[in-house]
Amino acid sequence: MPTDLDPPLGTSYRAALGYPPSECIQAIPAHSVPACVFGDLTGRRTVVLYGDSHAGMWFDALDGIAKSDGWKLVVLFKESCPASTVPVLYLRTEFASCDRWHASVIKRIDALDPDVLVISQQVYMSPRNARYAPKAWTDALASLLRTVHARRKVVIGDIPGTGGPGCVSSDPNDVGACAVPVEAELYAPYVEAERVAAREAGATYISTWPWFCTTVCPVVIGHYDVYADPTHVSGAYAGFLREVLAQKLNL
Repeated sequence: MPTDLDPPLGTSYRAALGYPPSECIQAIPAHSVPACVFGDLTGRRTVVLYGDSHAGMWFDALDGIAKSDGWKLVVLFKESCPASTVPVLYLRTEFASCDRWHASVIKRIDALDPDVLVISQQVYMSPRNARYAPKAWTDALASLLRTVHARRKVVIGDIPGTGGPGCVSSDPNDVGACAVPVEAELYAPYVEAERVAAREAGATYISTWPWFCTTVCPVVIGHYDVYADPTHVSGAYAGFLREVLAQKLNL
């Protein structure tokens, strides 16, 4: 483990994330849409970031890009609630406020008619208490992309998961042992599912895996602790990826 690990071990999950301010983090029962506008507040072009915590974790990096390139950034995210308008479970019960959130957000996006809509999300359990099949996940995302109004639509693919900081702390002298083989990654079929959905709907798909993996997906890259927890990128590493993300977004 590097002596200058960023963020350091022991950093809380919330502090390690590149989340927006607390007023833009929706409580689980909430379904209203707060006015969370960032980036260049005088910008004439608008980019919307929409999704769950896997969208929220890119906030800091995208906010920096928007400020640099003169874009207004609107953030619409709710933890544990994907962008795709599918019914999901929260703590093994139906997540009713997520359904109402979808309706409110889509209405807001359509009213904004943004220049660019950026979507990112994790894969969720269906009301049958099983993961959506990849084909069902493709259909749901493609339907959303076709329905919602935006001049250009971009999907940031999900990141691979690993043992996260907990694994690093368990053996700081062998962080390589925490790496996950790419072919063993649970979410690989869903990466392809979202790539297909974007292609079917005429959207751009950004593959994030080359930023995290070679033949394996490590938990430490350079001096960065890559993950805030096993499935979320740390704000520090997302910041390190800012320029490559900017190139892919092409704002």
